[in-house]
Amino acid sequence: MLRHLSTIAILCWLFLSGLFFLLCFSEWQNPNSSQEFYCGTVSPTEKWANDPKYQHLDLGKTIFRNNCAACHAGDMKTNLTGPALGGMRERWRDHGGDTTLYAWIRNSQKMIALGENQHAQKLWGEWGPTIMNSFENLTDEEIDAVIGYIEMSYGGIYSNKISS
Repeated sequence: MLRHLSTIAILCWLFLSGLFFLLCFSEWQNPNSSQEFYCGTVSPTEKWANDPKYQHLDLGKTIFRNNCAACHAGDMKTNLTGPALGGMRERWRDHGGDTTLYAWIRNSQKMIALGENQHAQKLWGEWGPTIMNSFENLTDEEIDAVIGYIEMSYGGIYSNKISS
């Protein structure tokens, strides 16, 4: 009789462990579910899944890799051919904010030629004659996605995954 109880206890333990891992796996596979279930293996980006600023991190990551990574370091902290991008919103805040930053991303040479923005002139003074590519085809939403990805990477969320 005691032998049967230990077998039943082991089977119950295996069943409950399997159920727990199944729940963890299903939450990992469906991070946008309304259920707040964290089993310790949840992607760190899920914590910010409801923050509109970070809704399109995968899109931002793709655009960054395809258009920016050749000149800007993936850790967002290191200068490469172009300057480190981490904290760029703060650096542009007193120089026209997002509107001016987006104009810079779309066509930096146009801003430099106009000579109206002190921060643009400073960047050209530090990084010229290296010319940043123009990205006039990017929408505001795509630029938001790239900046969101940069901010998350700079904050450490993607810092170990950028090269993957």
